[in-house]
Amino acid sequence: MATKVTLVLFSVLALSSCKSNKLVPDNTYLLQKNRVVGANEAVAETDLLDQVRHKPNRKLIIFKAHLWANYFGKQVGLNKIGEPPVLVDTSAVRLSAENIERYLVKRGYFDNQVTYVVEQTKFSKAFKLRKQRVTYYVKEGEPYIVQKINYQTTNSEILGLINRSKRDAKISINKPVDFEALGEERSRISDLLRNNGFYSFNPSFVAFELDTAIMPRQVYVDINISDPDSFAHAKKRIESVRVVYQTGIQSFDTIRNVKHNITFVMNGMDISPAVIANNILLKEGDYFSQLDLATTYERLVSLNLFSNVGVSIEETDVKKGLLDVTVVLKTSPKFDFVWQPQIISTEQRFSNSQSSRNYGLANEFSLKNKNVFHNGEEFNINIRTALETQFTSDSNSAFSTFIQELNTELKIPQLLFFRKRGNALKINSVSTNFNASYLFETNPFYRRNFFPLSYTYELADKRFRFTYSPLLVSLNEATYKQKLFDQASASYLQTLERIFTNNLITSQQIGGFYTTKTADAKRYWSIRSNLLEVSGIWLPRITDYGKAFGVNHSTFIRTDADLRYHVIFNENNELVLRGYGGIGVPIGEKSVLPYERRFISGGSNYLRGWRLRTVGPGAFSAADNLQLTRTGELGLLGNFEYRFNIIRNAIDLNGALFVDVGNVWNLKKDTLFPEGEFSPDRFLQEFAINSGIGFRLDMSFLLLRFDWGVPLWDPNFPLEDRAVIQGAFKDGWIFKRPVWNIAVGYPF
Repeated sequence: MATKVTLVLFSVLALSSCKSNKLVPDNTYLLQKNRVVGANEAVAETDLLDQVRHKPNRKLIIFKAHLWANYFGKQVGLNKIGEPPVLVDTSAVRLSAENIERYLVKRGYFDNQVTYVVEQTKFSKAFKLRKQRVTYYVKEGEPYIVQKINYQTTNSEILGLINRSKRDAKISINKPVDFEALGEERSRISDLLRNNGFYSFNPSFVAFELDTAIMPRQVYVDINISDPDSFAHAKKRIESVRVVYQTGIQSFDTIRNVKHNITFVMNGMDISPAVIANNILLKEGDYFSQLDLATTYERLVSLNLFSNVGVSIEETDVKKGLLDVTVVLKTSPKFDFVWQPQIISTEQRFSNSQSSRNYGLANEFSLKNKNVFHNGEEFNINIRTALETQFTSDSNSAFSTFIQELNTELKIPQLLFFRKRGNALKINSVSTNFNASYLFETNPFYRRNFFPLSYTYELADKRFRFTYSPLLVSLNEATYKQKLFDQASASYLQTLERIFTNNLITSQQIGGFYTTKTADAKRYWSIRSNLLEVSGIWLPRITDYGKAFGVNHSTFIRTDADLRYHVIFNENNELVLRGYGGIGVPIGEKSVLPYERRFISGGSNYLRGWRLRTVGPGAFSAADNLQLTRTGELGLLGNFEYRFNIIRNAIDLNGALFVDVGNVWNLKKDTLFPEGEFSPDRFLQEFAINSGIGFRLDMSFLLLRFDWGVPLWDPNFPLEDRAVIQGAFKDGWIFKRPVWNIAVGYPF
């Protein structure tokens, strides 16, 4: 079978390659490929290929679909579709070789040599194809090593600052000289000095001299900090800070905030000056700091009260080194109202609940009231009404659901009860958030009421976010309908009683997010985690009160982490890896992990070859299709997704190839879930595995995703039958079993 498939693929490739001669004008050659030979480990081949400006036509997986689209488009008069053929141009090849040489010089390889050969491959010659490959042969030579670094300046204070910060230097002794690192060192010195009062300093005052004549392949680096022509570098002190509101009214009413020594020109703005003053880190009498300026701007923007934030600085006395700071704030409308009709096609989370969704229609209304109590607060009301239906091949498991959601949030731009500490933090934003929500859900099986409340501190900067919730309270109340009793087994109903009915959670939670992503990063990772949630232990008496009213007070400890790694090959290709893991441990002999905190698998954001909650826990296989109980106390998930561009236009069409691996397990044996517990001896055989292909319509403001997931290994079956892909072409399995996932946004 494999041999036949290989022969078919080879024949298709050969046929398409032969026909590709139609795409190439006579006496020319299509650029087939660029490659680099001879690069060592110190310089990545991909970095050298990035210097090549003469690039072949893009591939869609293995075919140059854009090239063929251009050819067929021209046949019908559409000349702008796809990509025209990229022909071999020896002048462009020569320039690319020179680019590689210059890049290697910047990396410290001053004696490098780059040559190139333009030739046909054996395959192209055999089939008489007008295609050529360009090979760049690189001889880097020995790198020039930094032997000594010397900072030179006539200003002793500047020299002291630099010497004390040498451990943060971007260049190091005994490493190859790197021009990019030299540029980073120039920026570091400029930032260092501007953050320590030297307002007039900029990178142009930093110059480098490289001496290679002292020792063979050794470099002495002199870093010279020059003075301006008319005056020496000096620290600048802030003389005054003024805030001007642009409200459309010019009343020039002025308020002086004595505590922060800031003058406010209110122009009719009704807000406490202290709120704005607490977010301005530039203070009268302090030395100028670029970091304080940037943080001030970010904090004022994060208040979400102003359509424009501007900060201007003027030198009032050059000799004394005094600065006047003026902050101009243009107010935005007090109320924002948004109406969002929705097509429901993916699972969504409502506050702390797991309200899984499938397909349907919804209306969402949002009202935002800014500066509601005149202290910069933001009050949000969100109302969502939805009617949803789940489509399956089994008509017995299709159902309609009505959901009504109400969410209210009050955001205060300070750390309540810790105001001074929050204001002293030099980060982009601090806030205290109060959230109260209600969800009503009814379907043919049950009626559900869910009430979550939360009180959360949030600290955020460019790359991280930290949250601490001293109080999270949620109550889930459910009433079952006759149809559930008619279809569900006794064990199913017993499980629902344990995890789904009348659960009360009173917890504290610590969460966080961190990323290494920068504006030009080609490789970066991020981690999002609920580091720790502890429920019930700190309020033990509530457990006794709950029993009296028929409410299960949940006591547990829970944690999870979501790690993602991005590799951006170029503007058209990206690889994304994701690893997720979490565990929730019930505390007490009769305690269970409640439904809202259990782990799930399947669905368009997890395992795309299964519908939500149709796999797990472990190797457990349900006799019915009712899915609420198919959750776990331990969850593991891995995703591999290769993303590529297909069409780049006003609306981009992107594609993806993916593999998903994961499942959930219980921590202990349970007679209601045979083989549902985690076992080190067999858990690897209980991972569900699927592959698939996806298409994404990117309209900048909205991304629609269509993913087709095909199961490969299904733990719902006995071990010998789990390789379900073996029967892909039997009885129409390949058309019936795979799952179409229609969703909004990327899965991760």
